[in-house]
Amino acid sequence: MTDYKKIIQKYLRKHLKQNGLDESSIKRVVEDDLLYLTEWLLKSNTLKELKSGKAYILPAFGYGPKKKGMARSSENYDPKLYKPGKSNEAIARIVATLYKQGIKRPIFAQWEIAEALKKYNIIVPEKNIAKPKGGYLGTVGDIEQWLDNGLAVYNSVILVTHPYYAYRPKEIIQSVAKKRGQKIKVLVADTSTVPFDQNSVQAWTRNLKSWVRYEVCNRFSNRYRGNMGKI
Repeated sequence: MTDYKKIIQKYLRKHLKQNGLDESSIKRVVEDDLLYLTEWLLKSNTLKELKSGKAYILPAFGYGPKKKGMARSSENYDPKLYKPGKSNEAIARIVATLYKQGIKRPIFAQWEIAEALKKYNIIVPEKNIAKPKGGYLGTVGDIEQWLDNGLAVYNSVILVTHPYYAYRPKEIIQSVAKKRGQKIKVLVADTSTVPFDQNSVQAWTRNLKSWVRYEVCNRFSNRYRGNMGKI
């Protein structure tokens, strides 16, 4: 199988040298920064491996559309106003299936997935649901809330989210936990059946093209804020 990453590294190294970068800068871009553009679909763990996980973390992917007939609320991302969305409903189905396969673990979720899980009679404790406190709550905020509210006692977690999103929360939870003096192993569930949602309120979660443009910027933003890997 062709190692396209090595081919890209070879030509990128040559290009950067022609542009006057010194060797240490070239090495940084080619061997480190490039990972944040080339890693997209993570290899999922087997069912046997997932059984070693101590808790679930369920970062949502998009949300909506708005429920019909609901009055406006001053609260951002109010679950009374919006449907969880097709992507989050698919994530909930996967968790319900894993439950049936014997992997019943404490759940830490965003409200969109917590709502979708109710269909399967899986109720997430209120304190385990990450919610914005007036404003946008990003991936780092989700993970910090979960760690503060009980996730910190577990040394291994099962990540269930959109397959093209999984890389970022996996990196962030390990970095955020490390800052707190903890080490958390992240196991990745197979979520290849989770779709993009063209009806999502968040435009960047509607299709792969929009997502990649958004995600590249987000990854580097988190990286240079110290939330993903070493700087």
